[in-house]
Amino acid sequence: MKCHSNKIPFRLEPNIQLKSAHMLAPRKKLWSTPSCAIQIATQFANLTSNDILYDVGCGDGRVLIQMASETPCQTLIGIEIDAERAMEAKENIAQAMKSGQIPSDTSIKVVCQNALEGDYSD
Repeated sequence: MKCHSNKIPFRLEPNIQLKSAHMLAPRKKLWSTPSCAIQIATQFANLTSNDILYDVGCGDGRVLIQMASETPCQTLIGIEIDAERAMEAKENIAQAMKSGQIPSDTSIKVVCQNALEGDYSD
């Protein structure tokens, strides 16, 4: 599978081997979303500062980080079933905030849970 951005091809590569998280549809490999695909989704989403973005299966947090840095959306919530991946996302987000990649008025939370059991009432 390839993604083209500015005519530069990007190739999806398996990011990690899945550990022992209980999933409804377990996979042996997890694939990271390429930056160019996130950029296209960002354009289509047309997010405002009043929107709340949920990233189901947020993995390492790359979608949350890129959306926070490229949109006016100030509230982003990642949902990840695997505790190790959720921790990785939290660490990556903290590093991106510390480096100034994410605006200081943006709130990003990562929740470790099954997305089918979440409360999305806000």
